[in-house]
Amino acid sequence: KVDIYFVAVGGEGLMLLKEWIAGSFEQVICGERTITIGGGEVHGLSQRGGSTNACLRITPGELIWSPTLPDHSADYYIGLELQETVRLDAGNLGSNLRKIGYQTTIITDLNILPTMGILGGNWKKLPRQEDLEGVLQKLESEKLIKEYVGIEASKLAEKYIGNTRYSNSIIFGAFVHGQLIRNEFEIKIKKEIALDTI
Repeated sequence: KVDIYFVAVGGEGLMLLKEWIAGSFEQVICGERTITIGGGEVHGLSQRGGSTNACLRITPGELIWSPTLPDHSADYYIGLELQETVRLDAGNLGSNLRKIGYQTTIITDLNILPTMGILGGNWKKLPRQEDLEGVLQKLESEKLIKEYVGIEASKLAEKYIGNTRYSNSIIFGAFVHGQLIRNEFEIKIKKEIALDTI
């Protein structure tokens, strides 16, 4: 089984990315065996300072009892914006990171977008990329997660596709590069993106 948790600010193409990844599982596996794909999403709340998130649950022919992931159960945690990936709440891990566990691979775009708090003048400045990445690197170094992969997806999308709005395509390429399931839904993640395959 594979459980994937997605987070974004809103407008980065999170729901489309979820559908692409679900479709890639269907294409690779359906010919060999029956799989069940389920999930759910919460969107629109980011306009009021909340989180846009989605769950994708894939099992080999078993019934999915809940579309949402229990805490600490994500095999993959995919973020389309660095602040939202970390979502610190007064220095503590935010609600999104409760989905991670020792088995989790975190893949995130390193882009930081101004939030409603910044635009509304409630906060003084954007957090520094190094500080946010430091949180994720510490999780990896302390073996609280399996792996952390930070990707300059927005910059790569601008450079190679011509628009930062395609950063979800870069994240998708990073997720499925090397392609996909070999032993019981094992996914091989590559740290470098072969841009000619995107």
